[in-house]
Amino acid sequence: MAYPPRECPECRAIFTPLDQRQLFCSVEHRTAWSNRATVRGRVLTLYAMAARQTRDGTRGDKATGKRAAQIRNGLMQRYRDEDHEAGRMDAVSFAALRIRHGFDPI
Repeated sequence: MAYPPRECPECRAIFTPLDQRQLFCSVEHRTAWSNRATVRGRVLTLYAMAARQTRDGTRGDKATGKRAAQIRNGLMQRYRDEDHEAGRMDAVSFAALRIRHGFDPI
């Protein structure tokens, strides 16, 4: 069965997937994306959780929550800028792609 062409999130090249769930044009690009997401997630998760649990510094430890929210926002902006400069797909488009092809985070 032939699948419609799609855009690789890593290099933005158009390719024909071998199966419905193939999102990247190559294993190397999938690995690069995954490794980068892992590193970013390890850094971002702590601050995102602290910001969320303090409602961005309006509940509980307000000083830590406010600073965590600032760090979270700065990291997310930096990651967005890095992806844009490298020509990678943005997070919203990648999330839409994953949802459209049945990937469930849980």
